[in-house]
Amino acid sequence: MEQLGSLAEDLLEERVRLGIASPTESVALLKLNDPIAQANLRRIEAQTAYLEAQRAKAESETFREEKFEEAMAAMKRYAGDE
Repeated sequence: MEQLGSLAEDLLEERVRLGIASPTESVALLKLNDPIAQANLRRIEAQTAYLEAQRAKAESETFREEKFEEAMAAMKRYAGDE
């Protein structure tokens, strides 16, 4: 997906250099180079990474809890409590 975005940016830059870019394309190029937009993009990427890490942590904890419960049930069966 990043490669496709990069190709689109290259094409847009070429169209601007040739003078055939539409006004919408020109505005899009200006937004690409906007420091505030770039900072927002980095912020969103950081938030996404944080949320993915939180999800992975929750999945790991759930897996650990399930294995602990399985082990406790097995010990009860072994001890004859069930």
